[in-house]
Amino acid sequence: MFNSIAEVLSYLDNHDPSAAALARRRYECLAPWSNEPAAYGREALSRGYAMCEEPVTRVLVDFPPNGFKPPASSRFASANLF
Repeated sequence: MFNSIAEVLSYLDNHDPSAAALARRRYECLAPWSNEPAAYGREALSRGYAMCEEPVTRVLVDFPPNGFKPPASSRFASANLF
């Protein structure tokens, strides 16, 4: 999960720095689970933790305006982001 986040942020840093800043703010809710992403998966089933889902998924939908569409030949193609 966090490798994929890093790749998305790298892409946005290079293509739309203001979008990268917004994406970082949206991803902040996942920071407590950076060392154990599986724990977030379990806790996301509860109402209080599920609040990360919408802002994090909006990153891929909102940026760029027509959605995040990396070239098929890029390293993103194998990142299982979609």
